[in-house]
Amino acid sequence: MSEVVGVALFAFALIWLIALASYDPNDPVWFFSSGTNDVPVNFAGRVGAFLAELSIQVLGYASYLIPAMVVFLNIFGALTSTQRPALFGWLLETLLAVLQAGLIFTGVVVIFFAGIQHSGEEIEKKQEFN
Repeated sequence: MSEVVGVALFAFALIWLIALASYDPNDPVWFFSSGTNDVPVNFAGRVGAFLAELSIQVLGYASYLIPAMVVFLNIFGALTSTQRPALFGWLLETLLAVLQAGLIFTGVVVIFFAGIQHSGEEIEKKQEFN
């Protein structure tokens, strides 16, 4: 049973990576109004366009690391305890730290740009009163 789950996770990670690699912000996706019913140019189709759009919207460029982590954890889980050298543990910790740093950086950038937009609106309002 674990082999089936491993193959399914690997296939999902591969499709996710293909969807991210062929991401086009102009693709029509579910739940995001693009106003067109065109065929998406994403290689993974409409599902891939949605998955890529959602990933990029939520995680930014850090979303490229998630399929890599899924593949790595899949390989790590397939190895026996005697085959798991300390290098894999170190690599796993490094990849998790990079993923967390990407998520934190994305949040900081969003907060920064929201603050810039907010301060710009206040300046415009002050100029209107003068």
